[in-house]
Amino acid sequence: MILGVKLLIALLFLWGVYRFIGNASFFKKSPFSTSSLKFAFSLKVLAGVILFLIYTFYYTDRQTADVFKYYDDGEILGNAAIKHPVDFIKIMVGVEDQFLKDQYLNKMHYWFRPYDHGLRNDNRIVIRINAVLHILSFGNYFLHALIFIFLSFLGLFSLAKLFYAISGSKIKAFAASFLIPSVFFWSSGVLKEALLIFALGIFCWAVYKLAIAFSWSTLCLFVVGFCLLASLKIYVLFALLPATLLWFLWMKFHHFWKAFFTFLIGGALVYFVALVIHPSFDFISLLVGKQHDFITLAKTFHAGSAIQMDYLENNSWSILKAIPLALFHVFTLPWFSQVKSPLYLFSIFENLIFFSLIPLSIFYFEKPNKSSIKFIVFSIIFILTLFTIIGLTTPVIGALVRYKMPALPFLFFGLLSFINFNLIPVKIKNHNFIKWINTHL
Repeated sequence: MILGVKLLIALLFLWGVYRFIGNASFFKKSPFSTSSLKFAFSLKVLAGVILFLIYTFYYTDRQTADVFKYYDDGEILGNAAIKHPVDFIKIMVGVEDQFLKDQYLNKMHYWFRPYDHGLRNDNRIVIRINAVLHILSFGNYFLHALIFIFLSFLGLFSLAKLFYAISGSKIKAFAASFLIPSVFFWSSGVLKEALLIFALGIFCWAVYKLAIAFSWSTLCLFVVGFCLLASLKIYVLFALLPATLLWFLWMKFHHFWKAFFTFLIGGALVYFVALVIHPSFDFISLLVGKQHDFITLAKTFHAGSAIQMDYLENNSWSILKAIPLALFHVFTLPWFSQVKSPLYLFSIFENLIFFSLIPLSIFYFEKPNKSSIKFIVFSIIFILTLFTIIGLTTPVIGALVRYKMPALPFLFFGLLSFINFNLIPVKIKNHNFIKWINTHL
């Protein structure tokens, strides 16, 4: 298929998405206007175009280009579906005999990873999804990108609905969901992050809805989100589950201590069951092994944004004493002196906003409502757990700023929850831009 035809088909699909956002009751019944949702989706499309151009003309090695590598491997598997459908089905269900390795799997660059430590290889689900899309798109990369962008948009839309349901503020919900540069940028390509944001959004929205009232459709949404998170980023799910359990119990019982003690008992039971099922599982060894592997990879490929990190030892004290520095790195990096790429500017800009919001939350303090407090506690547990895992294991700034991306909507929404916009000076509130936002949201 020639490039012009591919672009034309992609533009027609894009037009269809805009029509869908404008007309579907799913969006029209939401707290946000369809024009504001189209604006948010347009930001993501623009980010997708920029990502494509950067990895086409700046990072020109296609084999290592993030936005192409899963598509290219998926193309190999997708072609197998057309020529040898039985082989395709075998690979999709997990068969890996020597014939399939020789014919297909060894030809892919990211189907196998040098270090797994017994964890699920999260490259494979992205490759499998691209393989299925390849059959439907006839190899149109732009369609793949738009589908990934739309899925991540649905995830952010779910988070926006959740934030609004908790706070009652459209501005806070919209800003925390759609206006964080790293989030809408890195989730706007054929990348794991796009699927991760989709999974995270529908998972959290489903948990909230299930706490209010049970329905089979919501349970199905929860299962889809859970399975995707487990397949994509198991460490994100690991950080999310304890926080989610406490949040869910608190919403159901409406009493913190009752929820907390139930959480402790339930957590202990889950831990002992896990030990029975996997008696050899050792989280500390896993964490240490992942850090050692990441440092080795950074040295092997001479990562330009590597930071000095001491090797963890296989004991609890080694990890505990490393946590403060790990959290400091995740919250503050990158610094201006460490900018190796224009892409780092997104994170620097976000850090400046984050540290600017802290004094605003003090000077214009607003006590959050009960629903917000429950969610803020959930967010704090999730953020600190995830940032600790990332900070302990990631010695490369470029990877660090992407790995922490799923927690950023919760981080910014939590801070915004403490700011009373009614106390902000009248000159700022009456600014034409602020008025325009209030009118169109």
